[in-house]
Amino acid sequence: MAASPRFKIFHADGQYEASAKKPIVAVSAALGLGKGATVRDGYKKTQIVWTHPGDGPLCLTTAAERLQIEVDRLDAKRDQIRADRQAAALTS
Repeated sequence: MAASPRFKIFHADGQYEASAKKPIVAVSAALGLGKGATVRDGYKKTQIVWTHPGDGPLCLTTAAERLQIEVDRLDAKRDQIRADRQAAALTS
């Protein structure tokens, strides 16, 4: 069974629009929605990883690269939290 898409795309007003598995697809969809559209790593507002700036021309690959950097940072943070929890479980 295929995994559920990780990224959720929302309009500037918070209305859900779509999901995507790849960062470049998520950014592409958000670019199509215009200024203020967001890509989230889940459904919560606290999970916003990229926001359409709306000012001037925006290169799709550059935007996708920025999103990937943020995703990598979040993944590293999650991995560290998981490792800390495992270490704490071993010492208790």
